Parts: sequence; C-alpha cells; structure tokens
Amino acid sequence: NTRSAKSYASWLFISYKSLNDLVKKVTNKTAKTFIDSFIILEIKRYLISSSSSVKKISYSMGFEESSHMINFFKKNTGTTPQKFRNML
Repeated sequence: NTRSAKSYASWLFISYKSLNDLVKKVTNKTAKTFIDSFIILEIKRYLISSSSSVKKISYSMGFEESSHMINFFKKNTGTTPQKFRNML
C-alpha cells in the first residue's frame, strides 16, 4: 500500500500532473487529497468491522509505524483511531 500520488501515476504510466488534473476534473480534489480520503475511509472500515488492533490495522494499511497511522488519522479526522472505535 502507498499513499503517494506519484506512485499511482507511475503505475498508470501517466505523469503526476496528468493524474492530478484528471482526479481534479472528476472529484474536485487533488490526487493526494483523494488518496488520503480513501485511506481514511479504509481505516474507518477496518476499525468498525474488525477487532484487529490499531497496530495491526496500521501495518495492513502500509504504515511502517502505528504512530504514523495514528497521526495521519488524527490529522484527517480530528480524533484518534481508538477514540473513533470507542464512539461506535
């Protein structure tokens, strides 16, 4: 898993600018913002549908350290993964 828009562009054999322009045209978001939104949605899905630890979820989502996922999640949602899970 990656959160790099440049990696996605490379996999699609298009330039980063082309990917960004296309995603902006369709979603009104940058490619990076779109990817981050998708990753947050996937993390939320794991938190809701599984009893896996935050650490295990973070590794399955491609984060090298669980603290990186926790910070990423908090930056994008305003809460920690554990607090989000406890709200359910």
